[in-house]
Amino acid sequence: MMKDGDKMLKRTAPLIVLLTMTFSLCLNSYADIKTDIKINNNTYVMTYVFNGTLTIYRNNINKTNNNIMSIAPDFLSVDSKGELITHKLTHTFIEAMHEKGIKVMPYLTNDWDKASGIAAMNNADKLANQIKAVVDEYNLDGVNVDIENVSDQYRTQYTYFVKRMNELMPKKIIAVAVAANPYGWTQGWHGCYDYKALSENCDYLMIMGYDESYYGSEPGPVASAAFTEKSIQYALKYTTADKLVLGIPFYGRYWKKDAAGDYKGGGGISGIDIENLMKNYNTVKVYDNNTQSAKIVMNIKQTDNFPTIWGSTVLTAGEYIIWYDDLKAIKFKMELIDKYGLKGIGSWALGQESDAVWDLYSEWLNKVNLLDIDENWAKELILECVDLGWMVGRTKTAFEPDKPLTRAEAAAILVRICNLQNEAMEENFSDTRGHWAEKDIRICRKYNFLRGYEDGSYRPNNRITREEIAEICNRMFVYSGGIDYQSKSYDDVNNDAWSFEAINKLTENGILTGYPNNKFYPKRNVSRGEAAAIFIRSKGFGTRTNLLTYNGGYQNEVISVR
Repeated sequence: MMKDGDKMLKRTAPLIVLLTMTFSLCLNSYADIKTDIKINNNTYVMTYVFNGTLTIYRNNINKTNNNIMSIAPDFLSVDSKGELITHKLTHTFIEAMHEKGIKVMPYLTNDWDKASGIAAMNNADKLANQIKAVVDEYNLDGVNVDIENVSDQYRTQYTYFVKRMNELMPKKIIAVAVAANPYGWTQGWHGCYDYKALSENCDYLMIMGYDESYYGSEPGPVASAAFTEKSIQYALKYTTADKLVLGIPFYGRYWKKDAAGDYKGGGGISGIDIENLMKNYNTVKVYDNNTQSAKIVMNIKQTDNFPTIWGSTVLTAGEYIIWYDDLKAIKFKMELIDKYGLKGIGSWALGQESDAVWDLYSEWLNKVNLLDIDENWAKELILECVDLGWMVGRTKTAFEPDKPLTRAEAAAILVRICNLQNEAMEENFSDTRGHWAEKDIRICRKYNFLRGYEDGSYRPNNRITREEIAEICNRMFVYSGGIDYQSKSYDDVNNDAWSFEAINKLTENGILTGYPNNKFYPKRNVSRGEAAAIFIRSKGFGTRTNLLTYNGGYQNEVISVR
């Protein structure tokens, strides 16, 4: 895992060796006892926490807008013999996190030291038992294995170690931090991670999606679009999306121009430090759409106050290039998580990010990111319907506005609009038992919003027509009166049609419209986008929530849905 300050330099030599070696491309249930806290869209959110006091950790966690489900703090490491060393462990801190609903899964590190990592693999059984004892004593929720810089020769031992911990702690969460591997390397430290075998013996893999550029490399992104997406694609060859968490960097890297005009360095810099530099120094920022990364060119003058980063490193006069993930870059990676349906998102490391990051997390986690409505005529009405909780996407990223609305979907929407989710249900239809919308359909039957067919069926997957949606809305909403329902509005809707009154009433109230040729086309299917528009236009009217036959009419209890 990435370490700031001088610890970052440990990766320089191994990475240079790695990039010059020959590589070959790879060919291509714990659900009832292991549970993670979820938020609205079931995306898992974890972050690493290191190099600070417990008070600092608490303060940083308090800034996250309650978006963190799990933390991996720096409580566990291995010594030169591969035995466990503990740091900062206190019952008080762990209990405080549990009170916030946050799981505590310390990461086990060898701090990039190859010898201690190898010793740990050779000491797998004893080390696993030592970890179990600590997990039990402090009521920890699991462990995040972050042993790095161990060669491919220890691939089998690495898997055995993870498997052994899973066997010893079947009710705890075991995660493994694995190297991002966009090129399918099978040698070097990347080769020690057997994605397939590891995923079969742990709860999830945390892809360390950073360090594409590093100390000693040419200036470049910490994690470009191609680097990140190819790393996801590589992992999906060997495991499933629900086993993958994508780690993103909360830090950047900087290079300084030397006398020969070359940029040297690549040291780490936190997102907070980058933000402060942009406020106080001469910087020019550009966003590189090809790599989906931000780049800053900065000039520090001899007359400037030299800035300090990481609390101790002083940047002297000169020209610098900084690459990092700004909010746009982070949003791009969030969209990749949505695109591939990954389990969630991780980050290195808490406290390095700007405060605005957590607003972005809140927006992403608590709103559906619908990618297919930008060009749709009903976009704003769809978004309003989604914000109200009346409609949802068919997936997290797709609303499918042009697809027909089904009778099952209509039932679910009507129940949400009237907030009847906890209502007792009416008797079932013959063909809805076990259907995902069974409860909603039975509630709608109770309130007479939707009716079945003469044969006792409901046909939940049938499509709703334009005249059917008119009749449904007429039963459900209480529209304005004073309308002559006998006058014919459309050439293709006869006065004796069963839907005649409903179509006319909704037309007079501006809920439904016909076509330029004065036709309504009552038998055409209603699209999901049209349904959203109809329901939002009806929002200002009350709804009937007690439709009982009474002296040949309706006894109406009207509630507001404004």
